[in-house]
Amino acid sequence: MSRGKMVDLLELLMSDKPNLPNKFTIALGELVRKARTDANISQKDLAWNAHINQAAISLIETGKRSVSAEELVYLSNALNKPIPYFFSMGMLHPIDENSLSILEQELVQNARQLNETDLKKIIAQIKAINNL
Repeated sequence: MSRGKMVDLLELLMSDKPNLPNKFTIALGELVRKARTDANISQKDLAWNAHINQAAISLIETGKRSVSAEELVYLSNALNKPIPYFFSMGMLHPIDENSLSILEQELVQNARQLNETDLKKIIAQIKAINNL
């Protein structure tokens, strides 16, 4: 991110006036809605499980309300999704696949062939190895 964009982002975050919806809140809301519908639960059920009222869930899903760090943890738990799930690739710094080593490329290629459950198991194993 360029210095100018970083300054713009900081000014926006420190501003007293809400600037919603914005690209971030819209993308986050879409991810929350997708996770909720994939889990086949209603907004009411998500609200109960995430300790957030239903009106707030509706506003979050439409990008008209931001989400605090605490609420993100609750949503992550209620939807059984890791916190990074809620950040679309456009919000994260994508990795240039050409910069990966041959072993990293092989890992990515094989990971793409796994179903979500197996991929989660592999990620948990990698995290365990990294914590040794």
